[in-house]
Amino acid sequence: MGQLLTTKDCNSLGHRECVDNMVIIFAATMFMYFEKRSTGSIKRIIFSPMFATHFLEDNKKRIAKRHVWQLSDYQAYFRNDLVRVEDLLNADWVFIPVVSNGHWWCYALKVCTMEFFVIDSLAKGIRGHSGIDRSIAKNIQQFWGFLKTTLEDSKIGLYFQEAKIPVQPNTFDCGVIMMKVFEIWDGEDKYDGKSMPNYTTVL
Repeated sequence: MGQLLTTKDCNSLGHRECVDNMVIIFAATMFMYFEKRSTGSIKRIIFSPMFATHFLEDNKKRIAKRHVWQLSDYQAYFRNDLVRVEDLLNADWVFIPVVSNGHWWCYALKVCTMEFFVIDSLAKGIRGHSGIDRSIAKNIQQFWGFLKTTLEDSKIGLYFQEAKIPVQPNTFDCGVIMMKVFEIWDGEDKYDGKSMPNYTTVL
């Protein structure tokens, strides 16, 4: 795949460390690569975390100075040899990882129903979480309108749901849990409420 992790990247998986962007990118790439190799297509498509980082940084600017997003902008957040933006229309799930203030969470779009799940293993989230949720959702609505060559979808509010996943037992397992979400989470409530023993140790 031509993608390697440095020692520094790997060290971010250590105890009490915040998982590095490159580790999330590497894991997402591997999940998609092996799915495509085994099935011929990718049904669980994962944005690069740099999408949310760039979007949220730009969103801090005054409205007049913010970037005006076009369809071509989104391709930069996928490997060209794995995913083209048009492939998202045929996916089952689209995951959008986010890191803010050292905490990882993600969004999951169920393509067939346009349900938009907020997946956060921290019980109360972080300050400003709801504002980020709304901003990301609005951008994804616009993106979907571009994909379908119509803005009709961007006029329909996504149906927000809070995903039921285990609450992390500390302040630093969020990145590892999100990688597991990319791999196996399917929207079903099957973890005995919010208890899933060894969730972060089965990678």
